Amino acid sequence: MKNSFSMLFYPKKPKNYVDGEMPIYLRITVNGIPREMSTGKCCHPSNWNPRISRVDGKKENVRLVNNYLKTIEDKIEQAHIDLVSSGQPFTTDILKNRFMGIDEKPRTLVNVIVDHNDKIKALVGNGFSKGTLTKYNTTLKHVKSFLVYKYKVEDLPVEKVDNYFITEFDFYLRSRCSCQNNAAVKHLKNLGKVIRICLANRWISFDPFTSHKNTITKTQQVILTQEDITSIWEKDMAIERLRLVRDAFIFCCYTVS
Repeated sequence: MKNSFSMLFYPKKPKNYVDGEMPIYLRITVNGIPREMSTGKCCHPSNWNPRISRVDGKKENVRLVNNYLKTIEDKIEQAHIDLVSSGQPFTTDILKNRFMGIDEKPRTLVNVIVDHNDKIKALVGNGFSKGTLTKYNTTLKHVKSFLVYKYKVEDLPVEKVDNYFITEFDFYLRSRCSCQNNAAVKHLKNLGKVIRICLANRWISFDPFTSHKNTITKTQQVILTQEDITSIWEKDMAIERLRLVRDAFIFCCYTVS
């Protein structure tokens, strides 16, 4: 994927500004997403030349400011070249961090799901149930096994999750894992929530689910009659474990609304 890239220096008006110098900021934009950062330099707005994004004048202090801005520009350009040469998609934050010398660990799918599930676990009883956690952990298990089966890896950068990944994961759930339609759709929806987190944090720049559609199949619920419940209660079961299960089920029939 080709990344559009631009940068712009400009004086930024401070809050409650009346007169005097303004701080010079740099705006970096990748794929239409901007990030701002202060250069640490200032100038009077009347001396700023927006055509060349530099301070007008020939004084020594003006020359020093412009040289400093040129140094920043060159370093940003080099960081951009390095990222393009690596062949990996990147974001505004990654470019900014590369310039600032901050190493950003690549986000990987399994790690993001684990982090999501850990948050669910911490909130069990406070908005989430143990059943919800179990469902997300089952989705994680399927994702892990799919990565090994299809990609021969234990994890994958989130940028590599594309429509092909989603389509193949859907097929894997239905074929290798023998998931029925509704179970497969629920696992894909769980994965979709994690993908939306990646999109919201701009760890990925596109939604791999855009062209993928799944529909829950409506099922007819079977309602037990009083005769059915009585028949289960009166059934003779030789195994103690089954009798306990039956008793618990009958108890639930009369107590759960």
